[in-house]
Amino acid sequence: MNKLKKLTQNEILSSTITGTFQIILFIFLITLLIHEFKPLYVEHYISLDYFLIIMIALGVLAILFKPEKSPEYEQPGELTKKDYIFIAIAGIVGAFIVWYRLMDIGWVSYLIGAMSGILIITLSILMIKEPEGDVDNIDDYESL
Repeated sequence: MNKLKKLTQNEILSSTITGTFQIILFIFLITLLIHEFKPLYVEHYISLDYFLIIMIALGVLAILFKPEKSPEYEQPGELTKKDYIFIAIAGIVGAFIVWYRLMDIGWVSYLIGAMSGILIITLSILMIKEPEGDVDNIDDYESL
């Protein structure tokens, strides 16, 4: 029983709001993707406007009740082959979706789709590799 960490009411509320926001965001993104291919199917069952309002409200609450950083948080290590494969698949799928939505404009859609796929891959790798750090001492950055 002593091993269990006692959670405060604020930590429980923060965890609940953050978890709910993540689930709603995931469902919204999947719904938005389905809406791109079958717009009438999604609009018949769900109003994306109300869904977006709920998601934004939960996002604001998640930021307001942001949990404190825990000391056991560890920085991501080196990317594995599986990570690179997942990022490449995400970039290819993203490029396909952009090309599909813009294919009516002609050959430029191929260029924009390819550039968006490259951008997705590059930014994904850079965001994962870059360490997240707070500025502890501003004097360290004055010499730059």
